Amino acid sequence: LYAPIDKEFPFLAGPTTSPKGVFFSKIMSYMGYTGLIFPFTGETYINTDQPAWDIPNTIAHEIAHQRGVHFEAEANFIGIAACIQAEEIYYQYSGYMAGLIHLSNALYTVSPDAYFEISGNFSAHLKADLQHNTRYWQEKEGKLNDITDTVYETFLQVNNQPSGLRSYGECVD
Repeated sequence: LYAPIDKEFPFLAGPTTSPKGVFFSKIMSYMGYTGLIFPFTGETYINTDQPAWDIPNTIAHEIAHQRGVHFEAEANFIGIAACIQAEEIYYQYSGYMAGLIHLSNALYTVSPDAYFEISGNFSAHLKADLQHNTRYWQEKEGKLNDITDTVYETFLQVNNQPSGLRSYGECVD
């Protein structure tokens, strides 16, 4: 996965432990997590219950953390870049979808009209994937998600990411 981007950015080269799908993926979804890295071993754990298109992007994001990328915005940027440069079309689609969602969210914030004009040109397949993604995560909203968001927001801010959860979307800033 990282071979093409390692050539372009040699500082990213390094060992990778294979990401592992977790048994408690549904719980991770209700917590709002797609993946995580265990800091004591460097192992990555992937939520396999999330929409399938996002699993390769989540893997690439967590591998960025394994390779020393601490901040979430940078891990998202590198994960997306690794995916779109990958040989496997499934990884490419995942990277482009993640990038599109971050860019669309940023555009909508500054110009909803421009967002609707552009998104009106999306293919039926793309719209269906985006709608499925939105429904999936909306169904998981609730008290557990609120609690984990609050705790993780604080964790990110304490770890020099003042934007907290918003830092994930800053990969397009």
